[in-house]
Amino acid sequence: MFKSPCANRKYIYILPAILIIISIISMIFRGFNYGIDFTSGTTFEFTLPEGYSYSADMEEEIRELVSDTADGASTQIQQIGTDGMFIKMTELDNDTTDAVVEALLTYFGGEVSEDVLDSEVEIEAELVTEEETAAAVVEEVTEEAVEEATEEVTEEEEIIITNLEDVSAAEAENLTEAEEEPVEEETVDTTVLTRSGIKIDKVSASVSAQLIGNTFKAVLLAVILMLIYIGIRFDFKSGVCAVAALAHDLIIMFGFYSLFQCTMNTSFVAAVLTIIGYSINATIIVFDRVRENVKSMRKASFDEKADAAIRSSYTRTLFSSLTTLFTIGALYILGVSSIREFALPIIVGLVCGAYSSLFVAPTLWGLWKESGAKTAKAKNIKK
Repeated sequence: MFKSPCANRKYIYILPAILIIISIISMIFRGFNYGIDFTSGTTFEFTLPEGYSYSADMEEEIRELVSDTADGASTQIQQIGTDGMFIKMTELDNDTTDAVVEALLTYFGGEVSEDVLDSEVEIEAELVTEEETAAAVVEEVTEEAVEEATEEVTEEEEIIITNLEDVSAAEAENLTEAEEEPVEEETVDTTVLTRSGIKIDKVSASVSAQLIGNTFKAVLLAVILMLIYIGIRFDFKSGVCAVAALAHDLIIMFGFYSLFQCTMNTSFVAAVLTIIGYSINATIIVFDRVRENVKSMRKASFDEKADAAIRSSYTRTLFSSLTTLFTIGALYILGVSSIREFALPIIVGLVCGAYSSLFVAPTLWGLWKESGAKTAKAKNIKK
């Protein structure tokens, strides 16, 4: 089969056909497990306090901490700069959001609970209310005393009233001076995480829908540009066959994510665009060999030229794919979760891309060419 792929193309197409059918059925009935990037969610962004450095162990600990706090909510963590952290979670209600903040503050030795702060505020408010009430009573008593004194005016009572008014005026002046005194700014402790240092945002569903639309537009634009490029460099038939091979890769990648319900996020989109470029590059190399054989093997059929090109590309495609696969596999095994989310679709795409570049694209091109040649020959015989 591998010595003459074009002659055995019906066997070569069996495996891709089965995988494509399974993928389409899974996408229709199971759908996708969209990550936080494609759904509404809650984000937390903050700078690590002094004495803390970002590490893979810290990322896993915080992921487990906030996920458990939010009853197993999907969580993604990214590093921002050298000492920043960005946490994305599925949409949380206010109580759960406060619980996550409390968990982060506890982990980084942060401030006291919000309940404690609320009780302190309530106590302070009660004290202020009591002071205002006492002042109102004093003012009322003073006014009544003044009115009674005016009815029976004596020298002693005038002196008392005057003293009361002087005391009230002095107290008011002292209160004004106290309010005008500048309040000293509190020193911020950078060794612990504070509540005000955590920026909380909500991602709406409309923004997520726009992101999904832009993702499909990017993939579609890339495929169209590939078709134009290959059509100009070779011919239109080869461009269509290359795009068909890309569709083979993408359908299986999407089907894999649907079947196993892997989280689909922006890392998956980046991996898809990477595989499109990688796969089309391998396909162009095989097509170049076919074009060379067209010039050097004039008496051979197009299938024979394509078979020769495929055989001469075995070693190059196999070794380059394995080299990349080993590297990405190491990242998947040893990397943090954000790296694994990017590496997994790359691994699936590498395997699909290597198969489609060697066996799908060139054999389809050969089938189309041979069918066209037979049709033209039949027309000449009728004439």
